[in-house]
Amino acid sequence: MRKHADSRELTGSISGTLGSWDKRGSTLDVTTPLTASGDVRARFIGGYEEGGAHLDRQDKRRTFGYGVIDADVTESTTLSIGFDYQDSHTSSPTWGGLPLWYSDGSETDYSRSFSVAPDWSYYDFESEKVFAEISHRFDNDWQVRVVGTHEETDMDGKLAYPYVEGTLPDRADGSGVSFFTGWNRGHREVDSVDAQASGPFTLLGREHELVIGGSYSDQTNDYENTFISGFSVDDFNNWDGSAPNEGWPAFVPSEASSTRQKAVYTASRFSSGPTGADYRGALHRMGRNDAIPQPG
Repeated sequence: MRKHADSRELTGSISGTLGSWDKRGSTLDVTTPLTASGDVRARFIGGYEEGGAHLDRQDKRRTFGYGVIDADVTESTTLSIGFDYQDSHTSSPTWGGLPLWYSDGSETDYSRSFSVAPDWSYYDFESEKVFAEISHRFDNDWQVRVVGTHEETDMDGKLAYPYVEGTLPDRADGSGVSFFTGWNRGHREVDSVDAQASGPFTLLGREHELVIGGSYSDQTNDYENTFISGFSVDDFNNWDGSAPNEGWPAFVPSEASSTRQKAVYTASRFSSGPTGADYRGALHRMGRNDAIPQPG
C-alpha cells in the first residue's frame, strides 16, 4: 500500500536500526505542506541499510527513496503523483544448496555459516517507479480510483552453485564437489493502469458493499547471459570461497518478450444479519494474458 502525505503540517521522524552481523540502517520520513492551506502536501521517505548475514562472505546494502505529492483538487477529489526508488547489492549470495550425504553414507555436517557462494559472486537490483493516482468520492459514499504506473527494473547477477557429478563428496578430504557458473543481466519495463469503483448498495432492506474494477498491464523483458565452464574445489569441507573468475565470454540474448494482461473483477460483501454480524463475500475475476516473443 502506497504511503500518502496525510498531514497538513510539517512533521517528520528519523529512525535508526542496529542488529546482528553489523546490520545498521537509518530512515528519514518528512511530510510538509506546499501551500498555506495544506491542500497540496508532499512526503519523502529515504533510507539506507547495510550489514552482514549469518553466512560467510555475505553482505547486503540497500538504498531506498519514496516521494509523493498529494493535492486536494476539490473537497471530494485528490490527485497524487510520486516515485519509488530502490537499489540493492548482495555480495556472495547463495545459488543452490549444500550436499546432504557423503560418499560413505553418512550425513554432512557443515557449519551454519558455511556458504556455497564464491567470493566474487553478487546480485544487484535497481528499480525506479513513477505513478499517478486520482480518486473521487461521491455524495452517496461511492468512490472511484484510477492509478497509472510506469516501472523499470535492472538486474545483474554473477552466481555459482555446487553440484556433485558421479559420486558424493568424500568426508575425509572434501573432494567431489564442482560448481556451475552463470552471469545474468536483464531489464524489465512495466506499464499498468488500474481503475476501481467501490461503495454501498441496498438489497432486500440491507446495505451491502460492491467493488468493480479493471486493469491493464504491458510488460517487456530483455535478458542476456554468459557462462564459463565452472570449476572444482579440492577440499569443499574447508573451502573459503576462492574460485576462478576469468574467461567469461560475451553476453548472448536469453529472453526478449512482451506480456500484456487485461482483467476485470468484482467483489461483494453481503450483510445477512444485523449490522456487524455474519458477512459473506465473493470475488470474481476474468482476464486475458498475451505473451509475445520478440525477435533477436
